Amino acid sequence: MRPRRDPVPRAREAWWWLGGVLTLGVVGAGVVAAGVALWENVDVRQLAPDLMQLEVSLPEPVVATGPARRTEPFRAVLFESASSATYFDDPAFYPGEMARWRALLESTGADVTVVRSAAGIEEAGDALLVVPEAPCLASAERSAIMTHILDGGSVVGNWALGVRDADCAWLGWETLREFTSAEDVRELGQRDGLFVTVPGSVPSSAGLEAGSRIELKPEPAVALRLGGPRV
Repeated sequence: MRPRRDPVPRAREAWWWLGGVLTLGVVGAGVVAAGVALWENVDVRQLAPDLMQLEVSLPEPVVATGPARRTEPFRAVLFESASSATYFDDPAFYPGEMARWRALLESTGADVTVVRSAAGIEEAGDALLVVPEAPCLASAERSAIMTHILDGGSVVGNWALGVRDADCAWLGWETLREFTSAEDVRELGQRDGLFVTVPGSVPSSAGLEAGSRIELKPEPAVALRLGGPRV
């Protein structure tokens, strides 16, 4: 039979162990408090004066290049359609758009000539022919534009170009299909809104601020089906 140990030494060991832990805790708390006091009251610049002499230069931001544009002047013929001007409810809309297009052309170095008849279009020659906001065109005007294209000339137009006659009566999409050599032309109905965020430092975002958000309005649009891209 093993003798029983005296419980008093075991209790004393427990108290010694607990006292050691408490002592270490008090010492540790004192060290932490001293560190906090040192951090609050000691000037770091005195401890490490060399840090204040370092010159930290931030990298220069990358500035996107502007869009490519012509440097030499060129001729542009801007066609003002009297028939199309009557199509819009606001009488100030069409003249305002013509002024905007002319200012845009001149800002790119164009020598702009304004014409208002089929004869003026026929005299465009090798100039860039610009026909904006022109849904209503007379037969002679549509023929003059098509002749300019077939002769190798360049045409800038927008929207539903030539889909109505001189009285703004509906003709159809055939004229626009002929102008663009598209396989098919149709109008897309209203759709849900789409948003595009402009990336930075890529060729396709030149001249645009990185992070800009572009909203594609969900309004009806004219769609052209071509042999390769969809426009």
